[in-house]
Amino acid sequence: MPRPSSCSTSPDYCKGWHTLVALLVVGISTFPVIWACLFGMTVGFGIVLPASTTIILSIGSDAPGAASGVLGGAQFVLGAAAAPLPGALGHTSAMSMAVVVLVFVVFSAVALITLARPWQGHGEPAGQR
Repeated sequence: MPRPSSCSTSPDYCKGWHTLVALLVVGISTFPVIWACLFGMTVGFGIVLPASTTIILSIGSDAPGAASGVLGGAQFVLGAAAAPLPGALGHTSAMSMAVVVLVFVVFSAVALITLARPWQGHGEPAGQR
């Protein structure tokens, strides 16, 4: 079975950040273009986050409070780590934000591939495939 890409869960999200990074690299950074790409990324987050929360809580159904706490804590820690990075890159532009988003998306794709290995069925509760 082929390996899933990081964009397999939400094509809208990936279209948004792919488009944003491509346009910023070629020098197109107008206000409507950036906001349209951010809208696409936000729609993708709206699709991915509820689904991933449901999957994580179903996997941790033996201790739902602990699973919810770990999930919420991880979101806060990663958000706190990512928030100052665009400014730390030296610029407060859309390009620095796009680079940070790109790095975290690649990080999440690597985590999916190395930890979950969905093509092998790892991480799913028994009997729910």
